[in-house]
Amino acid sequence: MFAGADGSLMTRSDTGYAWIHKEFDAWGNKTEESYWDSAKAPASCSDGGYASLRNEYSDTGKLIRSQYFDEQGNPVLRNDTGYASTAYTYDEYNQTASLSYYDADGQPAISPKYFCAGFAYNYDEKGNDTYYWYNG
Repeated sequence: MFAGADGSLMTRSDTGYAWIHKEFDAWGNKTEESYWDSAKAPASCSDGGYASLRNEYSDTGKLIRSQYFDEQGNPVLRNDTGYASTAYTYDEYNQTASLSYYDADGQPAISPKYFCAGFAYNYDEKGNDTYYWYNG
């Protein structure tokens, strides 16, 4: 939490929020993170442009989905990445098989950093990442 000189809760102009709330599952995985202003209302963080995120995990504890939301709880594009959610798949050895980016409507989104909508990964018999494809 950020406090002013008088000790009261304050929203920082450089971050866009006054405090962060995080929730974790039984295995210590972060399942939710939300940003709040000094009036205890949802606030968008300056660096991402979203007010909350939700993570989903597989039965083996691997991240399978991250979603970003605005102050009203609607999916929102991150202003730093250009997507509203990511989805991961894993192979039988629990290695990342794919990573995909999606917009607020659930359609593939092109990452401005990688100029693609995701990646597909391939591994050799020793588990080494041998090559990957840019999807989209």
